[in-house]
Amino acid sequence: MFCSLLSFSDNSTVHRPQISLEAIIELTNQGRYWYSKKIEGCCKQVREAVILPARKGEYPSKACVSDLISQLGYFRYKKVRIALRDAKSDLTFKA
Repeated sequence: MFCSLLSFSDNSTVHRPQISLEAIIELTNQGRYWYSKKIEGCCKQVREAVILPARKGEYPSKACVSDLISQLGYFRYKKVRIALRDAKSDLTFKA
């Protein structure tokens, strides 16, 4: 699909693809869509990973949850950190 969006110049000395504005917008929107799906999936994993240590009576720290999720380094995204905070606030711990 990406190759069909490219149109090359007739001049053989120019090797840069001429991409239309519509193609750039479509590719940008696709990138945003897949980025948001990836972040949503990671947030779901974080919510599920918080429950596992809590069942054992342990506090679900960021390091512990990070070990349980499949994507490494996703805590750099604000939405994932917020999902962790919200998931921990939903739990009640007995001291």
